[in-house]
Amino acid sequence: MQRYSNFILISFLLCLISAPLFGQLDRLDSEFMLEDLRKLSHDAAEGRRTGTKGSEAARRFIIKQFEDMKAKSLKKDYRHPFSFVTSRGDSISGENVVAYIKGEEETAFVVTAHYDHLGVRDSVVYNGADDNASGVAALIALAEYFKANKPRHTLIFAALDAE
Repeated sequence: MQRYSNFILISFLLCLISAPLFGQLDRLDSEFMLEDLRKLSHDAAEGRRTGTKGSEAARRFIIKQFEDMKAKSLKKDYRHPFSFVTSRGDSISGENVVAYIKGEEETAFVVTAHYDHLGVRDSVVYNGADDNASGVAALIALAEYFKANKPRHTLIFAALDAE
């Protein structure tokens, strides 16, 4: 049920956001998206499991993209740390990465994608290209597009950890 809710929400947002874009889709550069996807899902990222070096590398990469495009941060930096206890009693710490682009109006829309994945299990790297490095690459591309083309509404871009 959660996947269907997410699909409906994402579809709605894409329709809402993309309506004025149909004549300008060439500005979303698929080569850059593929390059970002390859970097995020490379074996060097070790599957981006929350709390690992691979997860930190992915987080630094996303932050660098936001910094390079000069997207604004909600706090002094883009990191939003959190922690929780699992049903097994394990304590987990993660960090969401959040940036925003001011629109002409005060209303805001939030665009999310999670950057964590399964990590390494039994010496096998689970790269997570579809789950969800591709979503993060699209999130970065949308942020770049709207940084160059001021949106009507403020857009908050959140790359989520520990999904």
